[in-house]
Amino acid sequence: MSIKYKNILVALLIIILLGLVIWLAATRNNCEIPDQNPELYTQAEAKDIARNWVLTNSSTYKFDGYDLNYKSVKLLKCVNCYQYAYSFKSKYPGYGDRTGTVLKETVTPHVITVNTQKGEVIEVITDGKYDEIKMELLGEQINNTKTEATTTTIANPASTYCKQQGGSLEIREFIDGQRGFCVFEDGSECEEWKFFRKECSMGKSFCQDFCGDGTCQEMVCMAVGCPCAENANNCPIDCTE
Repeated sequence: MSIKYKNILVALLIIILLGLVIWLAATRNNCEIPDQNPELYTQAEAKDIARNWVLTNSSTYKFDGYDLNYKSVKLLKCVNCYQYAYSFKSKYPGYGDRTGTVLKETVTPHVITVNTQKGEVIEVITDGKYDEIKMELLGEQINNTKTEATTTTIANPASTYCKQQGGSLEIREFIDGQRGFCVFEDGSECEEWKFFRKECSMGKSFCQDFCGDGTCQEMVCMAVGCPCAENANNCPIDCTE
């Protein structure tokens, strides 16, 4: 084989090898090229999506939340991802749908974070404790969509104190919810939290406190266990002048 043909063959081999290298590089680049037309959302659009989700889907906010306010935004490490933080208040403590649970009205502040990706809400956490999408406390199992954790319930200190002092607890229904009363053997009684705070004591009240049941007890009997007399001064919720 002449030198001329050898050179031609070498040149052809080099061209083939270069073509192969270019093809492999192009194939690799095509595999790594992200979607050229992702459905992107601006921060303002994603913010509105996050806020609307809280208003319409957060079980904690829907139950008794109010005064929703925007706090901050944080960029997450993914394409078109944001984390929005909002603050709000609720009338009662706890998370999720607390229907059927005896609650003491206590204004409770919360911070809720909403993570969005390309306009979709992917995670919502309240106070770093409650997953609003899964409707369960983080790290704890919840029965269906309720927020009653399987951990041991802490005893009501007022109820415990009542029993320790020899009283028996009686739960009564009122228009604003349930209330517990500590009833003693001598027939006297105290609302459990008033007794716990020493605002009343055994042997002081022999009538039953029904203030808040929606009926003004103006005319009452005088025997032990009769309703306490009510008027506009001592029970304005039931009596009006």
